Amino acid sequence: MEQLKKATGDPPLLAVCSHACKGLENAVKTVFPNAGQRECFYHPVKNFKKRYKGFGQIYLAARVYREDIFYEHIATMVTASAEAVQWLQTNHKFLWYRCGFNPEIKCDYITSNIAESFNNWIRDHKDLPVADLADKILEKIMVLWNKRRKIAYRLPEGRILPAIMVQLKANTRGLGHLRIVPCSDWSAEVWDHSSGVERHIVKLHQRTCSCLEWQHTGKPCQHVLAYVTRQRGIDLKQFVHDYYSVNRFRAAYGREIELMLDKTQWPQVDLPFLVGAPLAKLPVGRPRKLRMKGWMEGGHKKKGSR
Repeated sequence: MEQLKKATGDPPLLAVCSHACKGLENAVKTVFPNAGQRECFYHPVKNFKKRYKGFGQIYLAARVYREDIFYEHIATMVTASAEAVQWLQTNHKFLWYRCGFNPEIKCDYITSNIAESFNNWIRDHKDLPVADLADKILEKIMVLWNKRRKIAYRLPEGRILPAIMVQLKANTRGLGHLRIVPCSDWSAEVWDHSSGVERHIVKLHQRTCSCLEWQHTGKPCQHVLAYVTRQRGIDLKQFVHDYYSVNRFRAAYGREIELMLDKTQWPQVDLPFLVGAPLAKLPVGRPRKLRMKGWMEGGHKKKGSR
């Protein structure tokens, strides 16, 4: 964490999502005391389902943006078993639910799947010695950044990334269940008839929707899309956060990865101590490259099954 802070500084809006790593959790508290600490939702669910059954509301509670709906699902769980909710609150104190996230961060991920994608990306190189592994990761990241840097400067001039606009335009389909009751050119009530009648308030000039999805993600929710697409002369791009802009994408990959010589040309350092071989004994056989799946993923089979 200290080395990460040297590279990134101490940004005012920072969230760190960990996955059952106590050492990392303590290090984040020390180095980044103002960061929001999140927990991958997969881990508490896995532990929770080992002890308690039939609490599907936990999935719904984690994904909603509004606190009132979150507490409705929690209340349903308390009615079924107050002990289960108490266990969850005692053993998983970090944020695993969207309604607790800071909406200014514009990241609503509740899992650490992006880290799993990175682990799978370097899977074939994990058995290398640590220096060679770091060198290989450096090479792969260098190639990736160069590729995305070229893509960034080929993008047409415009405020928002084309991929985001394609996604939003796709989301404008199938909004017939929403009815607009305009109040002014910039505000309206949006009535949702998909499940009963639910009313939301959209204020374009404040960039807010009462469902809170727009505030958390920075991308217009279905209520905003329904209101904007039924008006003339309004550009949808102006309602997307600058987080998704072409300039931000170019800045993310603008710097070059520092090149590095091979090990034969590294500076010679005389250490005041002897670096010995690891004391731990390696198990017999070829080391595993694929992670062991948990019981929720079908990793454990019953006796007698093949």
